[in-house]
Amino acid sequence: MEREYIKVPKYYNIIGITVVVVGFIAAIIHWNYIARDYKAVDPEAEIQPVLIDQQGRWGSLRASVFYKKNHFIPSAILVAADCDESILEKFNIKKSTLENSNHMPHEYLSLLSLPYELSKKKYSDTIVVNKEGCVLKFLMVKYDDPYK
Repeated sequence: MEREYIKVPKYYNIIGITVVVVGFIAAIIHWNYIARDYKAVDPEAEIQPVLIDQQGRWGSLRASVFYKKNHFIPSAILVAADCDESILEKFNIKKSTLENSNHMPHEYLSLLSLPYELSKKKYSDTIVVNKEGCVLKFLMVKYDDPYK
């Protein structure tokens, strides 16, 4: 028994490939246009205390934490914690990462479980997080905005 194949003209294949490529290019252009509206926090900015809880509109996505419409913190590394070691373990933070801050692994703000309250003083590169009575301090990582 011999198989029968449906013969499709070559120009159908070319049209299909062209539609897919044009679709990808359009999607990339669209997302780059949307991304220009987002602003990374800089050391000069002040962040009033805000609850990050994912219930409202603010939460984390990929390595960033969104704290206000179109405003985000690109990345921040834990540098200090003012609480008991048992509470740190509850948050899956190891005391050794704080003591050896020059070595990996680091604890990042975006990996901290929700909910928590964060704030930042003007002209500071430190983000202060209050979570269940524990005060955690995160150092902002330098971020080069590609849209500036």
